[in-house]
Amino acid sequence: MTNNSIRWAFNFAKWNPSYLEMAFAFSIIQSEEKERLMRFVFKKDVKASLLGRLMMRKFISESTGKQYEEILIARDDRGKPFFEEKDCPRVYFNVSHQGSFTVLAGEVGDLKLGVDVMKLEYTGGKPLNEFFTLMSKHFSLSEWDAIKDFKNEHQQIYMFCRLWCLKESYVKAVGVGITVNLGDISFKINSKYLNKYYINKDTELYVKGNKLDWVFEEMLIDDEHCVSVALSKNTDKDIIFKQLDFEYFKQNCVPMLGDNAWSAQESDFDQYFIIDLGRVMNVTRVWTRGRPHSNEYVMEYRISYGTNDLDYADYKESGGDIMVSKDKRYGCRGGFSKNNTPSRALTFILENLQ
Repeated sequence: MTNNSIRWAFNFAKWNPSYLEMAFAFSIIQSEEKERLMRFVFKKDVKASLLGRLMMRKFISESTGKQYEEILIARDDRGKPFFEEKDCPRVYFNVSHQGSFTVLAGEVGDLKLGVDVMKLEYTGGKPLNEFFTLMSKHFSLSEWDAIKDFKNEHQQIYMFCRLWCLKESYVKAVGVGITVNLGDISFKINSKYLNKYYINKDTELYVKGNKLDWVFEEMLIDDEHCVSVALSKNTDKDIIFKQLDFEYFKQNCVPMLGDNAWSAQESDFDQYFIIDLGRVMNVTRVWTRGRPHSNEYVMEYRISYGTNDLDYADYKESGGDIMVSKDKRYGCRGGFSKNNTPSRALTFILENLQ
């Protein structure tokens, strides 16, 4: 089953992943995306951006039917991620993270799309009127009227953030970034308030005084965050943002080994791979697979294990046979079965048989 329209949100502020969860999350994204994430200084930024990568891969898989590990996301000359293959439907998606949420909007079809999420707060430090003065050039007179129409500062901040969210979603959709003169982009607010239970679509866009036939889906994700989806045409769908948990991303995901995969140097029976666990452990299962995005895999192998780096025993199933597997798509998948008694081991040797 494919999903043609997606609106997802994840509260990363409430996500406290274990070491294993974080390791798994990193294993199911492309190696170049891992490198980008390692440039972040703060953990919250890593979490927020990592979830954005997971959302993109999950959306592409669900909307195209393509196997998760076969998806290769590229970036254009502006650094914007995209996915395009001739045998797959054209998909458009955009990610944003701010405050406590990472969000994704995705569509199948020929249209432009952008999304932005904003926490409804002001943390600038200056008095609010001074901040508004500094930001005056980025908003039209009618937009400032909409902001100042509220009498208390909390509501003015709400409208300011909402308008900024609208502007960000639009410039992300058209791909120009905030280098454009934001004062030329003006929104007419026809409904003062947003809520968490339905989509508002009556906001109008004007660029340099000309009304454009764009659609903006607005709502609150919670009481402190608003979100806007900019669409170059109406999809005739009103989709509420669905809040996900990490378990959802784990479904049908296969780790992408990428450049960290091991391959035999020669195609003969003398090739083997040693795994050192660092200490003696109870091991209940070993799984392997072929290298993604290539035709490299081992058809059969034998597992030996030991506790002292010197003596090794072949692992055999209850019937006495060596555990092997033949799977040309994913390579060998086998080893210790979860139904068997755990084996004490410090090191493993995976010896190529075919």
